[in-house]
Amino acid sequence: MSGYSLQEIYGMNFLKLIHPDFVDTIKKRYQSRMKGEPLGPQLEFKGVKKKWRTGLAADEFRFNRIRGEPAVLATIVNITERKKIDQALAAERTAST
Repeated sequence: MSGYSLQEIYGMNFLKLIHPDFVDTIKKRYQSRMKGEPLGPQLEFKGVKKKWRTGLAADEFRFNRIRGEPAVLATIVNITERKKIDQALAAERTAST
């Protein structure tokens, strides 16, 4: 999804994958999660691919502990196509009313 290989992603600052418009929001969610604070629902945001193409993404962050240290397991799903379909369906519904 990102265009990076697994070797490139290991050790990478995850914020490099986040569009600059969303970095502060993602940072705050990460910090909250590391403190064990509850987060709101899934967040939709823009991600940045290796060649600076952007796409829409949704996250799911889960707090955990690994060897007694706080850790976050993040799942990021590309929702670009789904959002395009949602927009097309909404436009079709509007046009037919």
